[in-house]
This record gives sequence, structure tokens and C-alpha cells, in this order.
Amino acid sequence: MEERRRRKLSPEEIRRRKIKKLVRYLVPRSVAFCLVTILVILIGSSRVNHINGKSRNAVDDAVVTEYKDVALIDFDENNSPDNSDTAEKNLSDPFYEISGIKFYKVQGDLYTGTMCVIEDPQRVFVGTCGDYTGEAGLSVPQICEKYSATLAINAGGMEDPGGYGDGGTPIGIVISQGALKFGSLTESYDIIGFDNDNNFVIGNMTGQQALDRGVRDAVSFGPFLVVDGVEQSVAGQRGGLNLRSAIGQRADGAVLILAIDGRAAHSLGAMMEDVAAVMVEYGAVNAANLDGGGSTVLYYDGTIQNSMSCIFGARGCPTAFLVQ
Repeated sequence: MEERRRRKLSPEEIRRRKIKKLVRYLVPRSVAFCLVTILVILIGSSRVNHINGKSRNAVDDAVVTEYKDVALIDFDENNSPDNSDTAEKNLSDPFYEISGIKFYKVQGDLYTGTMCVIEDPQRVFVGTCGDYTGEAGLSVPQICEKYSATLAINAGGMEDPGGYGDGGTPIGIVISQGALKFGSLTESYDIIGFDNDNNFVIGNMTGQQALDRGVRDAVSFGPFLVVDGVEQSVAGQRGGLNLRSAIGQRADGAVLILAIDGRAAHSLGAMMEDVAAVMVEYGAVNAANLDGGGSTVLYYDGTIQNSMSCIFGARGCPTAFLVQ
């Protein structure tokens, strides 16, 4: 029998066959990856739906028409480590402590994060990316370096059309070191900030009311997590599992700054009620949620301390809470 001769394949045919084999290998795995990604997105769909910051409470659908002072802080002007040790007696030991700042590891069933306790509230203020005249925002590390600060976390909301905003335009109000940097004197905003007595203030007021009240540094976002020592009902707000940022104050005046990782294998993220519970656990009498998701960045000692979700690095932001 005459031996069958195999036809020699052309280079183009060889390339096509290799592509077909590669497609047969990759497609099932790609579909599985996409399904897992969609599931994570559905669980933690909050990219952070930015509020408009005007004439409404940070708690969804609840309009606040009156100004309310919710600062109930009683602290020594020179808040001492002895006082703060009493407030932290039920907490585990910090994993790091330096220059009046303590760092604690925070962990839940589906998330990990870092809580920073700043003993002296007068060290905390709002830093800005610029004058909001059209320039792009700065990353949290850049804002921190601009003010030669020690620690920084992202703060208020920003205009973010399609998730591609440059961080240059805030949402709501911005007061920095006693000056109104963004917003109107007559419009009403959600206020998250500090007054001249170093009390943490949350509430709804006009720009003029805030300045008359002595608010020295403030941004707009939300929801409010703890008010007058009472944990607020925030379940289901601002999406599901996600990266989170929050700030608050204990009764002894110490400031709490929290960053929670998300969208990662080691930490899927936290629900809003998880954030409120953590703030209460660490003694907050007043606390508020800050911008989160891809904006969450905790920066200290020249290093970003949290795991960011943005593959391009820290994104531009209009504001950051800084620690001198």
C-alpha cells in the first residue's frame, strides 16, 4: 500500500491552529473569571455614589432642614497618653505607635483595615488640591506632601462622571484652615469637620452658619455613622462590600481615622454598617463616612498603608484629612 503523504501546513495554517487551541483553552477560564468578577461587583457594587452635598442629609433620602450641633466632646487641651489609655483599655495593643498616633489592625469576616488614633485633635485639618479653578486633583500622597503633613486620608466627595473624574472639583463644601475654599455661604451642606475648639462637628448647615459656628475645617460626604454616641442605622447605604474611609472622635477628643481594604482576595470590603460598628468599637461619639471605593488611600511615613483597588495608583482627589 502506498504510504499516505501528509500535506505540509503553511505558516498561516499553523498560526490559525495555534490560535484555535489557545481559544479553546482560555475561553472557559475567561468565562469563569468574568462570572466571579460580576459576583464581586454585585456584592460590592458601590463605586461610591457621590452625593450632591446640597440641602440634604448624607443619609439617603432623609432631608435635614435644621442646623444641629452634635459635638459632645470633653477633653483636656493637652490630651495626655494616660487619658487615651483609659479610652483604649478594651482594645488590643496597637501594632505601631509613634508621635502621638497609634495604629491598630481592624479585621472582620470579610475585610481587613487600619484604625489610626490621633491623640491631639488640633493636629487634624483639611488639605486641598488647589484653588478649584480648573486644575486636576492631587493624590492623597501629593496633598500630604504639599502640606508637609505626617498622615493623610482621602476626605470629601468629588465630581466623577463615569468614574473618570480628575478629582479637581469637590462636591458640597470645603473649608480649610478657617477659609471657605469651595461652596456657597447661602447653600446648605452636610458638614464633616472640626471647629476652632477642636470638636468634631457633623450636621447640616449653610456655609455662613458653618463659619459662624467656628468650623475651621470641613468637607461634605456621608452618611453619618455615629451621632451623639448612638450608632446610626446605615444598613444598605452606599452599596455593598467596598473599600471604606471614615473619621470620628472619641469623648476624650482623640480622632479616629479608618481605612478598610476591599476588592481584593484578602479583603472583599466592608458594608456601611460594618464601618459604623468599628467606629463604635473604638469609642467614637460622633463619626462619618468619607469617600471610599477607589478613592480610599491612607498615607503615612511616605508610604500608602492600605491596599488600593485602582491599578493606576492613587487617584486625584480634591481634599484630604491631614495630621500635622
